[in-house]
Amino acid sequence: MLDSYTYIIIVPVSIIIVLGIIFFLKTIIRGNNKTYKPKDIKKKIDELEKKIQMNPKDYNAIYELAVIEEQYNMTEKAIEKYEKLLNIKYFEGEELNIYKKLEELYSKLDNREESLKYTLKIAQIDINNTYYSIKAATELGKEGAYKLASEYFNRVLNNKNDFEIYELKIAAISYFINKEYKKVISMLEELHKRLSRNISNIEEDYDEMILIEKILISLYIINDEINSARSFAESILSSKTIKNDYKYRFFINRIYLYILYKSDDNEAFINLYNQYSKQYKINEIKKDETIIILDFGFYNYFIKDINSAISYFEHIKLFNDPEFSIYDLDSIFNYLSAIAKAEVQLKKLRGDMLLNNNDKYIKENYEKYVDAKYIESWENAVSLWEDSFNSLDKILNLIEIERSVDIEKILLECNINENNATIENVSSKKVDKIYDISLSSFKSICQDIIQKKLLYSAVQEYNEKLIDYDYGDEVNYLAFAANKSKKDLTLISFKRWRNTEVGELVIRDFILLINEAGAKNGILILPLELTNSARSYATHNNKIKVYTRNQFNYMLRDSKI
Repeated sequence: MLDSYTYIIIVPVSIIIVLGIIFFLKTIIRGNNKTYKPKDIKKKIDELEKKIQMNPKDYNAIYELAVIEEQYNMTEKAIEKYEKLLNIKYFEGEELNIYKKLEELYSKLDNREESLKYTLKIAQIDINNTYYSIKAATELGKEGAYKLASEYFNRVLNNKNDFEIYELKIAAISYFINKEYKKVISMLEELHKRLSRNISNIEEDYDEMILIEKILISLYIINDEINSARSFAESILSSKTIKNDYKYRFFINRIYLYILYKSDDNEAFINLYNQYSKQYKINEIKKDETIIILDFGFYNYFIKDINSAISYFEHIKLFNDPEFSIYDLDSIFNYLSAIAKAEVQLKKLRGDMLLNNNDKYIKENYEKYVDAKYIESWENAVSLWEDSFNSLDKILNLIEIERSVDIEKILLECNINENNATIENVSSKKVDKIYDISLSSFKSICQDIIQKKLLYSAVQEYNEKLIDYDYGDEVNYLAFAANKSKKDLTLISFKRWRNTEVGELVIRDFILLINEAGAKNGILILPLELTNSARSYATHNNKIKVYTRNQFNYMLRDSKI
């Protein structure tokens, strides 16, 4: 009986207590959110406005009024009050939250300038916030502030999955402008992956994907990621979509041959070259395919022989296509003829010099036989030809830069100096210090490189009948590889030259010296870069190996300069 009575009393009391707690909590929540019913709102606004009129420094009332105005879409009035409170440090310690509120409200009003200002303020404080870092970077990139955009993108470089497609494009362009090509590759690879998922039915995305593929191949090539370029081109050629796109298939066929030409796989290049030379016959070539005949001309010069190259260039001239007028074909013919004559003459004269042990022809070299203007025309032609494979400039077609806000004013208000953005720390190179040491010290360093880096044993310094240049001094050694016969000598030449680039004719001169020294092959080490023509000639000549500026610098990493 007692149990039943207790139950009857306790249960209703418990229910009343629970309902009371719920009502109490709702009251608190309503109070905190300052939510007012429409019928009460005008009365409350009037009440707060009178309160503020009586005491303009009643900041709590100002804040309460701003909250009401925000809730009932009086956005501009709310912003004005929040800004006023912000200026008097009413939100001290809570700036991040009010910045987010103001950024959202200005976005609602489509005020991009003020919205960007608060986006940047948020990103400055909350540096680990992926959303705002990406947003700040994207907005800066849209306005052409690429250096700063890259700084913000760097914070979230490993969060590419959080990027929208448009944001990936902005990031790629920002990094491209700052020449951070590996990061451009990273962004475009992600973008390509996204577009590839559902590409078959979307014509617009297909065109964009082709653009990205062309840019990516160019980036792989200029970064010397030839294997990546090759694999990527092969994957494109094996895709179903390219089979019905004749124009794009020709583009990839052409650039794939060029990639093999740049690679170490000479056999694969020759096989594909032979296949294409049968497929794209001169007398059957279509007008939009004639560019590949120009390719054949350059390939023959660097890999086969000058006469075959001349034959292809003659056909290019017969096409009479304005597209090829930039190559100055007459100067090319003069250059090739001069090279052919110089080759015969130099072998004869320098052979006579060695035979009769005199120095009569010691200054004879290729540059004496080829007019400087023809050398310049040829180098220019090679550069133009290699640029014809380059689609990098098309990256700017991915988006349209807006430049619709006063970015300098915003950065000033946020105390941000774009010039202080650090993109890449470029340190001085050891290779630049070789000019400051004595010749004997330079020789000592060179011998150390031969033994410890190249793994050769130096037999002797070689000074016989060297070609005399005005570019600086040099050191030459006859050496043999540790794992080869002592009879298989290599001429190793270190140049301490100061001219800007080393051209093809210097490489040809070096081959003459290799033969004169009785060496089987040669290694040329330079503190400079090669011209495009010199690089191609050296790459496809199995008698020599050339190390340029960055490689020389790497060899010097342990030296005590």
